[in-house]
Amino acid sequence: MPLAKQVDNLQTMHDMPPGSVTTPQLLTTAAAARVASCGRATVWRAIQRGELEAIRLGRHGDYRIPAEALDAWLQPATPNEGARA
Repeated sequence: MPLAKQVDNLQTMHDMPPGSVTTPQLLTTAAAARVASCGRATVWRAIQRGELEAIRLGRHGDYRIPAEALDAWLQPATPNEGARA
């Protein structure tokens, strides 16, 4: 199932119409963890390391993860061209 469809199913935005062009689809850390089949702590660590783009709500608030950023994070890493096998 495409990530955008999974995001729509998670209903992470407040009454956002499906396929909205003006508002980006954002996921909570819990929703991102469900999509990625991992724990919230794994998502938080990826954000802290700079591996996963996220938007912080307030100074002490939770994060929101753009669907495109989560999709990019979930893509398998490409091997380095100069790496030995």
